[in-house]
Amino acid sequence: MRHEPKWDGNTQGELGLPEHSALTVEGHRERSARTHMSSQRLVTFATTVLLLVGPTVAVATPTVGQSGDAPIASLTAPGADQNIRLGSAVAATHSTIAAGFSGNVDAGSIPGGIAVYKRPATSWSGTLQPVTILRADGYNVLGTAVAIHRKTIAAVATQGSGPHGAVLVFRKRPGGWAHTSQPAAILSDPGTLVVQDPISTIGLALSRGALFVGWNQDQRGPSGAFPSVIDEYPARHGRWTSTAQPAARLRAPEQRSTDGTFGHAMSVSGSTLVVGQPGLAVNGVEGIGAAYVYLRNSKGLVRSMNQAEVLRPTNPRVDEFFGFSVAIQGSQAVVGAPYRDHLPITSTSGHQGGAYVFRRPSGGWAGSRHQDAFLTQRPNPRVGPLLGWAVATTGSTIVAGEPLRPSGQTVYAGAAVLFRRPAGGWQGKVRPDRRFDDRDVHDYDRFGAAVATSGREIVVGKPHDLHPNPDLAPSSGLYIYDS
Repeated sequence: MRHEPKWDGNTQGELGLPEHSALTVEGHRERSARTHMSSQRLVTFATTVLLLVGPTVAVATPTVGQSGDAPIASLTAPGADQNIRLGSAVAATHSTIAAGFSGNVDAGSIPGGIAVYKRPATSWSGTLQPVTILRADGYNVLGTAVAIHRKTIAAVATQGSGPHGAVLVFRKRPGGWAHTSQPAAILSDPGTLVVQDPISTIGLALSRGALFVGWNQDQRGPSGAFPSVIDEYPARHGRWTSTAQPAARLRAPEQRSTDGTFGHAMSVSGSTLVVGQPGLAVNGVEGIGAAYVYLRNSKGLVRSMNQAEVLRPTNPRVDEFFGFSVAIQGSQAVVGAPYRDHLPITSTSGHQGGAYVFRRPSGGWAGSRHQDAFLTQRPNPRVGPLLGWAVATTGSTIVAGEPLRPSGQTVYAGAAVLFRRPAGGWQGKVRPDRRFDDRDVHDYDRFGAAVATSGREIVVGKPHDLHPNPDLAPSSGLYIYDS
């Protein structure tokens, strides 16, 4: 998922919410270069301060903050087109990486698409070009949201300036991804509307035989915003077919939800689906956010899913946007809140951010739950890095993107940080074990805008897509690290 951050204001304050406060959705405030997700669709993310949770501080190893690790492989944009921005969205399996890219059509660039990379032999190494580019006729904006599961890749696409979006499903052909270029199915819903930049407000989650899509409805809610929903499109007998009607629809738990952010971020593992709603208002206070855990039954449809648990932070603050990113694997869920902890007014700009770890209780997901651990690091006095803009998890490690972290005098260079589960487990406050950053650094690289994990490998995107001069040749790409 892609978002381009800008900020205004310096509001701060603590919410003294009772332990069992009801969650209500009133609005979400974000100003983005290309998307607006709020009840008014045009208001700005306010600044945030959030009290750190718990007295415990866990440090994984003495190498906290270590940086300078060289990538084991780098993935480059297709062809020699210098106007391509690669790395704003990425998904990975053990042997395949799918990444969205966009082109500057005004500069004669090729349209956007999905670049597919195949692992050579038994390990990722060297500098790699994609084995194929996935596109569809008539869709020239493609690839900012992408998901992969085994032999299936899904991506959001739009027809240029048209208001309606679609999800393209690609299936690996018998000869491999190198022989795949056109979608096996196009999934859409004429009752949905995507405002301005459609792909920026759509979340995707792909599991075995089911695709979940979060997007906005065509009818305005009471506040004037477009309420969001999650649609499910199942594969029938292992095959995807084009359709304009979802098999089932999941609405926000609070029926008055009109902030348009339910399904902004989603992740699925087995029969468990985690959904972020970063614009959720609590007791009329905007931008608190929430995440929901749903368990699928044997039928596997959204309409038969049960909301099992609400995930929320302890001592929330206004406009931290908890649920902006989510990830789950097995019994471990991670929720990002990149707008947490606004810097002092004397700082350049931005928010420190953070991420929360939730472990499935022994009795299963049920009720309402606060975090087991909070992932953070020492504040940067110059600019807020937006820790938690993107998150991914596998085994005992968690990776989080910091797309606005500075590097020396370079602004918005970005980084990604690795958190390793401490010996005592996830609890209290945890600082990173390692940091990954780009050695070939440029202003506005936004390294860490997208992250993915696959076994021991960590994939980090560097889209270089916020430079004030759009004609400047970017240094975008993807980098793979060994955890």
